[in-house]
This record gives sequence, structure tokens and C-alpha cells, in this order.
Amino acid sequence: MKKVFITLLTLISMSVAGAYAQILDHPKSGEVLTKTPTIDTSDILYWVGTGSNKAILIVSWDESSPAQSLAWGYRWNGGSKTAAEVLEAIDSADSRLSIDGASSGFIYDISYTDASHNLTTEVVWCYTVNGDWASSVGYQSIVNGDVMEWSDGCAFTATTTTPVTDPNATNDNDNDNDTTQFGSDIAYWIGSGENEAIFIVSWDESSPAQSLAWGYRWNGIKTAAQMLTEIDSADSRLSISGISSGFISDISYADATYNLSTELYWCYTVDGDWAGGVGSQTIADGNIIEFSDGCGFSSTGYTPVPNPNGTTEDDDNPTFGSDIAYWIGSGENEAIFIVSWDASTPAQSLAWGYRWNGIKTAAQMLTEIDSADSRLSISGISSGFISDISYADATYNLSTELYWCYTVDGDWAGGVGSQSITDGNIIEFSDGCGFTSTGYTPVPNPNGTTEDDDNDTILLADATISADSIIYWIGQGSN
Repeated sequence: MKKVFITLLTLISMSVAGAYAQILDHPKSGEVLTKTPTIDTSDILYWVGTGSNKAILIVSWDESSPAQSLAWGYRWNGGSKTAAEVLEAIDSADSRLSIDGASSGFIYDISYTDASHNLTTEVVWCYTVNGDWASSVGYQSIVNGDVMEWSDGCAFTATTTTPVTDPNATNDNDNDNDTTQFGSDIAYWIGSGENEAIFIVSWDESSPAQSLAWGYRWNGIKTAAQMLTEIDSADSRLSISGISSGFISDISYADATYNLSTELYWCYTVDGDWAGGVGSQTIADGNIIEFSDGCGFSSTGYTPVPNPNGTTEDDDNPTFGSDIAYWIGSGENEAIFIVSWDASTPAQSLAWGYRWNGIKTAAQMLTEIDSADSRLSISGISSGFISDISYADATYNLSTELYWCYTVDGDWAGGVGSQSITDGNIIEFSDGCGFTSTGYTPVPNPNGTTEDDDNDTILLADATISADSIIYWIGQGSN
């Protein structure tokens, strides 16, 4: 009877055979296969999705000659996912991969094509989860740490698995900011916080195609619309239209090198997955958010936009503020305070360093710097809006020409009493609100030393160099 059943099975179509192979009377649950390819999450090069849960998908074309076995990673938050959800997410994200049948509950074809592979179904598909035979993909649960493996021919003969490369070419093997690779080439970071994402705009319809990238940092929960609004506000070279409507209608960028504008229409992806209205689409740590003009996503790489503030400092760079001569306050957090008298002739821009611990507002910073430096006078702090800033020494005699606006890391800021500051911020005030100054001059330390806040002038015991001659100080404090 079994021989007759197998004979009938070979006569029906491949699609039915592929489906049936996934509900055969497999060995009992817990019987582990002995030739399952092994791969660790640290070896995965391409992760789809974001979240604290991780699973691995392995596809083994065992009937190919030679057999090939490839692997992807999948991330998510919350409870379990079905095998179908995992397959559909990875299939949607990776254009090189095609998985047929996930929505019907049974896989009947899996193919993969790139410069090195051209793999298609030879016979039928079976799959395991952690080496145990699994059930219909619509019902099979996938939880954190699972390894789901599919075998063409159900033999599971492949013994070596190759992780597929990341088509976004980030070289970040896990997108969760626990490596130094993610965004390491980004020159201009907007915002501050523990979460990081890369924002890419690809003018694919331009000739030649151009693809530019920004970095974005934040805490808490943000939507794509909030990210776009903050980046658009921070970078005057960039203009994004349609954010409030939920769908982007135009993106343009112009500087000395580029003059880019919309040719057709815009689509966007998050980690390679098609995304929805920007007002409802949330972003997560490690996301790569890419907009494509014409929806072709044909650009194969991106150029990081230069930092308009003239620095590639990225908020965790130990050289941050290394040119500052006068630091006020002490603590683990550092910010640069810039005052630009842009309405003066010629324009002048001076800078101080500020250190602190805990939480501070812009008003508290201004009060402490104003109190510390007798050459500087800031009016209006208590009212929340600055009315006058003046500075006078042997070189400068600067005062307000017009009125004052200020930014934090290039973003327009509000009343100084409510605006909080964080480590790595650049807080700039502009007389006339033009922000036309292209660089700043660090103010000299009135205490006669460029050392950064302890003003040591004593000769240390048994030393042959005085403390005020030291150029490089490590740590902070009064000792």
C-alpha cells in the first residue's frame, strides 16, 4: 500500500508534491537530524526586521549539484511569529530570494539568484525547526533562538551553510549598534540618543543616479515622519515635501556638488521592506530607511552628505571639542556653545566648551557660562528668550545688531528654559538668525591656560613638567 501511495505521489504536479511533503508522517517530534548545517547568529550578515528576538532561516538546495545552503537572520519584538510570517518578511526584503506558497501554508518553490548563485527547486521541500520536523508554515511557531531549515528533497544533506551578503552593503552584521560598523561612514548625524538609523535618499531617475545618506539619533519611539521633519529642519540643503500628508511628494537637495530634485514619484523601504505612510511607520534602532525616486531602488551605494557645521564629530568621538580653549563646568557630558554675530561686519563666531552631569537646560548652561566669563554678557535668560549677547576683550567688541535665534545640532530650538541639552550637542546662537558663519574661533581661556577646567599651575611633586604644559588630559575633576 505504501508503494502505491508513493507512486501516486510522483504522478501529481510539483506544486501539490511540494505542499504534501510538508505534512507527511515525519519521524516523531524530537528526532533530530544528524546533518543539519550549523551557523551562529554572529555569522549572519543580513538581518531582516528589528527587535530583540532573533531567528535564523537556512535554505538548503540539497538536490543541486553541488548542494548549496544559504542563511538569513530575522529580528522582531513581542511574542512568537509563524514560520509563514518569517518567510514572507525575508522574501519581501531580499529581491534575490523568491519563496512561493507561504500564504497558502505550504512551500512549493524557493529560488535564489545573485552573481554567485542560480538556485531553484529540484524536487520537493521539507523543513525543520531546531532539527525537529515542523508542521504547516501557517501554524508552526518561531520563537527567539530558533533555527528554521528548509531542504530541497528533504534529505538535509548539506553540511556547510553560507550567510548571504547584505544587499544594503552596510557590513554591519546585526544592525543593533553593538558593533562599531553601523553608520561608521556617516559624516552628518542629526539628533541625539541611544538609537541610530541611516536615512538614504536615492534620486534613481537622475542621470547619473545619486544616493545620499544622513545619520539620525533619538531616544524613545519615533515615526518616519518625525525623523524626516527633524532632518529636513536641520539641513538647509535638503527640502522634503508631503511629510504632514503622510506621503512624500518631493525631495530635493542642493549644495556646491549636487542639485537634485524629484523626477517621478517616491517610494521607501525600512531595512528593505516596503513601508507605509510616514506618519504611521515607526522606526527602530539600526534601521536603514531608504527613499527612491521612481521606486526602482537601483542605486547600489550611497554617499554620506558632508556635515554643514564643518565637523564629522558624531557625538561619541573623543576628539569632540579638542580645539576648545576654555571649558566651563565639570562632568561627563560635553557641549560646545557658539555665539555668531552674523550681522556684524565682519561676522564673528566665538565658542566655549561646557561640561556637566545630569540633566541641564540651555538656560542653565547660559547662566553658568555667563557667570564664569566676565567678558561675556547674556540678557534675557530668565525670560526664556535671549535679547542681547555681547563680548569684549582686547581683540573683540561685539554686541547685538538685530535679534537672536539658536539651534541645537542644527535644529531650531525653543525657549532656553525648556530646551534640554545632551552630551555632544552643538548649541549655536545667531545674531539675525542667518547662521552665515562657517567656522568659529575658540575664546581664549581668561585664566591664561588652555587646559580644560582645573587651571593647574603648580609643579607636580618630583615632576619635570608643570601641569599647565600638558596638552592631553584624560578624565575630569579637580585633582
